[in-house]
Amino acid sequence: MEFPIYDAENLGDARRLTRRTFLKASAVGAASVAAGPMLMGARGPQQQSTKATLLAATPKRGGTLRVGVVGGSSADSLNAENAVYDADICRVIQINETLLCYSPQYEVQPALLERVESSNGERTWILHLRHGIEFSNGKPFTSSDVVYTLQYVINPTNLAAGATRLAALSSSGIKALDTYTVQLTFDAPYSPLADVLAEPGTAAIRVIPPGWNVHHPIGTGPFKFQSFTPGVSSVFVRNDNYWRAPEPYLDELIVVDLTDDTARVNALLSGQVDCIEGVPNSQIRVVTSHSGLQVINSQTGSWNPITMRTDIAPFDDVRVRQAFRLLVDRPKMVAETLSNEGSIANDIFGRYDSAYDHALPQRARDVAQARSLLKKAGQEDLSVQIVTSAVNIGLVDQAEAFVSQLQASGIKISLLQTDPTTFFDRYFLVSPLSQSYWATRIYLLQAADSMEPTSPYNETHWANAKWLKLVQEAYATPTGSKQTELIHAAQTIEWNEGGYINWGWYNIIDGTKKRVKGLVPDRSGFALTTFGFRKVWLE
Repeated sequence: MEFPIYDAENLGDARRLTRRTFLKASAVGAASVAAGPMLMGARGPQQQSTKATLLAATPKRGGTLRVGVVGGSSADSLNAENAVYDADICRVIQINETLLCYSPQYEVQPALLERVESSNGERTWILHLRHGIEFSNGKPFTSSDVVYTLQYVINPTNLAAGATRLAALSSSGIKALDTYTVQLTFDAPYSPLADVLAEPGTAAIRVIPPGWNVHHPIGTGPFKFQSFTPGVSSVFVRNDNYWRAPEPYLDELIVVDLTDDTARVNALLSGQVDCIEGVPNSQIRVVTSHSGLQVINSQTGSWNPITMRTDIAPFDDVRVRQAFRLLVDRPKMVAETLSNEGSIANDIFGRYDSAYDHALPQRARDVAQARSLLKKAGQEDLSVQIVTSAVNIGLVDQAEAFVSQLQASGIKISLLQTDPTTFFDRYFLVSPLSQSYWATRIYLLQAADSMEPTSPYNETHWANAKWLKLVQEAYATPTGSKQTELIHAAQTIEWNEGGYINWGWYNIIDGTKKRVKGLVPDRSGFALTTFGFRKVWLE
């Protein structure tokens, strides 16, 4: 597996390094963007990719940025280790950072750590901290903070979202060697550690200091907490101690919860906010037709799968699962439900993982073959129901299109739409046929989240001993060609027998005023909610 290091002094000149070389590399300067932003204005996409373009404007200090984000409720939180929804993620990452991070190209980059080294077959890892970093209250960032953070995450009483990622790490396996060095000793080889430490989303591990208070948090991030009203808004001010000087450029950041899609777009159009997360595909032209607005189009590895429970009828029969995969018209789904802002997928995940198997045949709609499989399974007159809810942008539209396609194929299928609370309380992880949504991840980490018997979200109730053995062996194999072979073998089993219908990758469209500078497309799908705001300035 390879990934590039982007040199801030040589934008656009990416030198390829193997993962092993990277993990042993010396400190790298602040990560930058190798290609310019994909911005869509009134004339459509414009790729700005030259060094001259990127350096043409000089960032300015000052101003307030108002951001409208998806979701939000009275259950909103500033808990850095349990930020599940986009609104929570957007808040906490401004305060508490991860040890490593992803570049916009979804490549692991240094952050609070200068470098990471592995030994003993990737059972032992040495974390080398960057010197000279301070928390927002002036406290130096040291190995004691890393130890405290990891101990907090693996403590089951804290219910940290990243705990499952560190299941093979015991409390005794976390040790500070000196002020700026931490040693981790896993019970078994653990190859994806770098990606775990760079995770920006729901399972992110963000650094918190001893004595950390969720109601008045401090961190090493670009902004400091000022105020927070759950379900409404949160206010942050510049952290003058921030280690990535001269970032951040803004004086103030206000994050506003705007759950309703129409309300969010209207807030941008009316000038109530300066940028919004998640412009619905149907509203892209509305935004781009406005002379003062633009959209940021991120081609992500995010996906909204249809989930089939592999442990109960009718989907416990692999022939039924294969048939349903063959009944989906993927290009039509992308065209109609994504407005072509995405691309077809092939029933496996991990699009931007270098171990993703592009050689698997692309599955296409074949109604005759699907009907033949259903006949062999004794399910010619199958009648099913799919459960959906507006828990993610576009999910209901996609369920409706899926139902229409299957009905046109002669399948008796109905749709049940519920409110989000009912969906998660009664149907998620329960319904034989339903939906889900995931952000960009590498294959092994996504498998750990949603396909292993111990996964917290095993939506398809997948239990395949041969597949599990391959995945476990891949975890225990140092990164390289052998590990890739194991992952490919696991992906082949999943492609043939799995319970996910991954029909497409969707772009995430964010809208901003044109005077908002510094935001770029991000393959992770978190262009606005990971590290973007530290780079933002106002023209």
